This record gives sequence, structure tokens and C-alpha cells, in this order.
Amino acid sequence: KLLSPPVVGSLAGLAAGSIAPLRDLFFGKMALLQPVYGALKTFGTAYLPSALLVLAGSLVGKRPGNTTDDKELSASSPTARGMGAIVTYRFLISPLVTLGFANILQGLAWIDVRTKAILIFLCLMEGFMPPAQNSVILLQLAGRTGPAAAMAKLLTVLYSGAVIPVTILLSACLQHSGIMGYL
Repeated sequence: KLLSPPVVGSLAGLAAGSIAPLRDLFFGKMALLQPVYGALKTFGTAYLPSALLVLAGSLVGKRPGNTTDDKELSASSPTARGMGAIVTYRFLISPLVTLGFANILQGLAWIDVRTKAILIFLCLMEGFMPPAQNSVILLQLAGRTGPAAAMAKLLTVLYSGAVIPVTILLSACLQHSGIMGYL
């Protein structure tokens, strides 16, 4: 289960970009595999629309007459307390932990200043962004439509409520990382 198609694709891409002979086959002067790269890139662009379709389908709701989904949905529906915990962690605790990590990263002398600014910005940003929709897709693939619908609703509420905190935290990240000096 660890070697899912996205993981295999990422590892293959890492290998193709890191190993010089492979990189030359895809991007070099001879680039014999350039058409393969183009085809894979086209397939890759279909992922996001597919994920959005699964998320939208999960929001539609349950299938009529399925009592198992009703039980799963009620057991996994987000509560106000649960949402409060998620929001507190995602927009307060996680950014503070990530800030501590970024401060350690700033002390590293072996990374040049520009690269360090980019790394710090990315780490800080990852600390507070809302979660991806992959959890809904994974639940759908497992056939657990009730929890998938509950997760889709939770993500919808979280994404809607994240607009203001993400804006504030993103501004703070830009300022703290020093990346604006390089743009």
C-alpha cells in the first residue's frame, strides 16, 4: 500500500531528474523520451479535476436506502468541538511549531541566503495550509462513502473558514522568511 501510483510516479520523476543519463533521455539534446514525458504530463493534469469531481460527488450525499452509510456518516460527522480542535491546531499550534523549525533552519550556515529564504517560506506555509482533498479520494476508493461525505463537508467548512487566517499567516510568512527581498 506504500507504493501507490502517486508515490511511484514521484519516485520515478525524482530518479529521472536526478540521474544524469535518464535526465538527458527526457530533457537533453537527444531527448528520445520527450514524447513519453509529454504524455505523462498530460495524464498528470487530469488528477486535479478528477479529485474535484470525487470531492463534489462526496458532497452530494449518500445513496438512497443505504443504512450502513447512515451509521458511518453519523459516526464520522464533524462536530463543533472537533472543528474547533482542527482550526486551533491548523492555524495556531502547527504554525508555532513550524516557526520553531524555521528558526532552527535560519541558523544553518551551509545553505545560501536565497535558498534558505525559500525553504523557510515553504516550511512556514506548509504549517498552516488546509489539508488536501486526498483523504476524501482515499475514503471513496476504500468504498467508505459515509466517511468520505463527512470528510468532504469538513474540508468545505475548513476551506471556507481558512480564507482570513491563511491570508494573515501568509503575509507573516512572507515577512519572516525574507523572500520578498529576492522577488
